[in-house]
Amino acid sequence: MAQPGPPGSIDTLHDLLVMQRLLLVKKRQSNSRPHEQFEMQVQDEFRWRFNRQGALGEGLVASSEEGRAVRQTVKNRWMQWGIWERNWTDGPIGWSWRAGGSSEQWVASEENYSRPYYMFHNLVFVERKRIQAELRQAGSVDGELPDTNTRAYDRVRRFWLTSGIWRMPWGVIPGMSWKHEHALGVIDKEEMENTLENLKIGPSGRALSGSEDAEEEGMTNFQ
Repeated sequence: MAQPGPPGSIDTLHDLLVMQRLLLVKKRQSNSRPHEQFEMQVQDEFRWRFNRQGALGEGLVASSEEGRAVRQTVKNRWMQWGIWERNWTDGPIGWSWRAGGSSEQWVASEENYSRPYYMFHNLVFVERKRIQAELRQAGSVDGELPDTNTRAYDRVRRFWLTSGIWRMPWGVIPGMSWKHEHALGVIDKEEMENTLENLKIGPSGRALSGSEDAEEEGMTNFQ
């Protein structure tokens, strides 16, 4: 019977790498929960506003009033989209998108707007408005370009990929269930093609509106 190797052996290093990988996958899995997504969208809205205005640089902190205004903006969007729960105050709580119901119950509903498919479309709409505002600020008459929809799609998809929200089995458009609604083992299998370095990419607060606007190879025009 084979005996485990001494500390520093290949077996021990392998076990450490496996554990490190699972921790990273678990972190990425948790980013699809309501609280994490809300906070990421708040941080993104904050950066987009003040980077556009040129009022703040990276690492600077705005006033508490401005911070509350940004949080209210994101909250208002969620209320408009029909995914804000009545028992939430400053931000989402818990794992489920629907108070008093399991994830499995709500995944089955095609009209549940907390599903990835609907959230993604709503965020693309927000990003499209941002791009139009940026174009107008840059001197464009109508704030529109032929590829505005595609650019908005690419920005949101890139953010979901780097923050770990995007599920590998999805094609061009997200499906109807989030990563945190599945067992860790299922998500780990989905992420098998990702290296440890890829799993580390994209802290949870990375902005949707990145400076990279290049279209990803194979992307279709998103209407």
